[in-house]
Amino acid sequence: RDCAIGRKLHYVKLHGSFNWHSSVGDRVMVIGAQKDKLIEGEELLRYYSFLFARVLKETTILCVIGYSFRDHHINKALAKAIDDHRLALCVISPLSASQFRQSLKNCAGGHANALLRGLVAYFPWSVEQLLLKEQHPARSELYRVLTS
Repeated sequence: RDCAIGRKLHYVKLHGSFNWHSSVGDRVMVIGAQKDKLIEGEELLRYYSFLFARVLKETTILCVIGYSFRDHHINKALAKAIDDHRLALCVISPLSASQFRQSLKNCAGGHANALLRGLVAYFPWSVEQLLLKEQHPARSELYRVLTS
């Protein structure tokens, strides 16, 4: 079995890219409404998109940390994995649950309902609070969700 399958923890950085050099040597930023076009136009970025979709297809639960759900192409891939492969989402965010739901509805557009259907756990704390502080009461629940 390959590295995208099995009981391993995979870390996938989804966004925040800058200072890219295109295949023709131009400096580009993968931002704004043209992301889909830029991704499709670059072999490496197309491969990253393919790899992300493949990992989602073979993953049962995805823990999302620090993602605003503002990228259509990522939301589309997540929604497809939720609908087609029963991907479950676990989200860690410092927003309250109601703030998160409203933000998701505002940012994820037509994919918001699928993303909410896939949401199996929500932890309204920062990573520092939840993972780096000694004995946070929700840490055992996070561990249970991620290992079930």
